[in-house]
Amino acid sequence: MIEYQHEFLAYLGNRQLNFGTGPAPASEAIRARYALESHLGRRTQWMDQRHGIGVYQWRVGDAAPDRLPRADTVFIDARGSSPAEAPVACVVTADCVPVLIGSGQDPIWAAVHAGRMGLESGVLRQALKAFDQSGQSATALRAWIGPAICADCYTVNDDLGARWQNFAPDFVGEDSQGQATLDLRGYAAAILSSAGVSQIDVSEVCTNESDEWYSYRRDPHCGRQVGYIYSDI
Repeated sequence: MIEYQHEFLAYLGNRQLNFGTGPAPASEAIRARYALESHLGRRTQWMDQRHGIGVYQWRVGDAAPDRLPRADTVFIDARGSSPAEAPVACVVTADCVPVLIGSGQDPIWAAVHAGRMGLESGVLRQALKAFDQSGQSATALRAWIGPAICADCYTVNDDLGARWQNFAPDFVGEDSQGQATLDLRGYAAAILSSAGVSQIDVSEVCTNESDEWYSYRRDPHCGRQVGYIYSDI
C-alpha cells in the first residue's frame, strides 16, 4: 500500500503565508513557495489555475519544469522514480475546493483545483480519467477534500441556482432569506464516490467562517492557502 504525505495549510510554523495564484505570483507568494519546498525538502509543482479542466502530467524522465503550466490538476506518475525526482503536487485555493488524490496501487498522485466552474466543466472527472489511463483502479484511490466555503455560506444568484437545479439538484439549498446556496464540497465528494473512489476524507472547515483560512468571499484581495500531496515511495 502506497502511503502519502499530504496537508492543507495557510501557515508554516506560526506565520501565515500567502502562496499566491495566477501566471505571475507576487514576490511574497514566491517566497512562500520556496519556504514550503525547504520545509518539505522536495521540489514542488504549481499551476496557473484557470477554473478549467486542464491536467498537467509529470512522469519519470520529464525535465523539471520552471514554469507554471495552465492547468487545474497536477498529476504525478512517479513509477520508477526516486523520492528526489518526483515533485510535490500543489493546489492553491481561497474558497474553492482543493482535492488531493493518491493511488494505493502505484505511486501516483494529484492535486485538483475544484472551483464551481471547474466542477461544472468536469475537472474532477478529468483528473480521475488520468488515473484510469495510468491503470489505476478507482477503488484503489483515496481522496482528501480540504477547507473550502461551506454550503451555508456559498450563496448564489437566482440564475445560477436555477442552473444547478438542472445540473446537480441534490447540492442546491436555500438560506434563511430564500437565496440559493450550493454545496461544492458535497458535489465533489459525490463525483469521487460515484466513480468508485473507496476512501474520501472531507474537511468540515469553512474558509468563509474561519479567520485561520483565506476566503475570497470574505475578502476579494486575500491570499491563498495550499494543499499538497506526495509519496516517499
